[in-house]
Amino acid sequence: MDKERDFAILSLFLGSGIRVNELTNLSLRDLDSEEKQIHVLRKGGKKDVVAVTPQIT
Repeated sequence: MDKERDFAILSLFLGSGIRVNELTNLSLRDLDSEEKQIHVLRKGGKKDVVAVTPQIT
């Protein structure tokens, strides 16, 4: 098992508020780490940009 990968997936899911289906359709090119945003294809084909909250350590 890859705990780091699983933690990253859960953190993105919980920190962004996107739906599970939107999460499963993401690819690396959808992530904008400089702007801390992800580009999501919403229900109905609508494109959206979602802010990702930084991880608090």
